[in-house]
Amino acid sequence: MYTIFPCRAVTRPGRKTVHTVPGVEWNLCLVMRACQIGAYSGTSRGGLVLNEVWRETDGLVNTYSARAPLDAPSVPLDCTHMKPEVWNVFPDYDGDHMALQGGLMHRHDIRAFYL
Repeated sequence: MYTIFPCRAVTRPGRKTVHTVPGVEWNLCLVMRACQIGAYSGTSRGGLVLNEVWRETDGLVNTYSARAPLDAPSVPLDCTHMKPEVWNVFPDYDGDHMALQGGLMHRHDIRAFYL
């Protein structure tokens, strides 16, 4: 059984671009990478189209790819009936890549999450 807990940091529209940029609650070490992820679009060498669904990020990984591996079967998490051989995906957690560990430079109170 596979489970995954993707994160997405709170973002806001960029002033001159279509990508999103981090808010003030972000860890500074993730800001530049988040802007790069949010600004990128195009087609990969393998033919994968990277469009606006790939722009949301936790500052290190884009949220879309954090939900499950590409082309892998996935379902939203249902704690009453978790499915084997399928990625059971928790709802997105509002926080940057380090939020679930309690933060890196900004502290996040995640006690309720673990309880």
